[in-house]
Amino acid sequence: MKVPYLVKPASLDFSQVFTSQVLKPQITIVLKYQEKKQKLFALIDSGADACLFPKGIADILGIKIKDGQKIDFSGIGGTRTPFYFHEVDILFGEYQVKSKIGFSTQENIGVSGILGQQGFFEHFIISYHHKDQYIEIKKRFYSRFAFQNSVFQEYFHLMKKYKQW
Repeated sequence: MKVPYLVKPASLDFSQVFTSQVLKPQITIVLKYQEKKQKLFALIDSGADACLFPKGIADILGIKIKDGQKIDFSGIGGTRTPFYFHEVDILFGEYQVKSKIGFSTQENIGVSGILGQQGFFEHFIISYHHKDQYIEIKKRFYSRFAFQNSVFQEYFHLMKKYKQW
């Protein structure tokens, strides 16, 4: 699936150094928790450890934030922010994956949502095409964690050896 970059105007400071517009690798997704859904833009961020969203999204989905498992995250400024993780479905295009997503108790985390390594990149192959202004997203056919299981590795090796894989 190819998704165009979102083009946004740059701040005055940024445009004095670089350009007057910024390309953002953002996609429209739907988060689903039980029977509730919320459509939003989320930034695809290869530098983010996990998928993170602000309090307002959890409220709309009916998630009791503090019932989740707490992990503190630090951003560029070093400020620690707690996020509480819950299993939520991420839907976009033809894809749907169940992921552990962190929700803040704060209304503003700087963006409407972040799709990071755990919860997003583990399910997909992401290719950035900055010059051509699009992102390509493909579903993985296996989980990279499955290969850490030695029994699965042996099975894969034997199936490949006998050309049944």
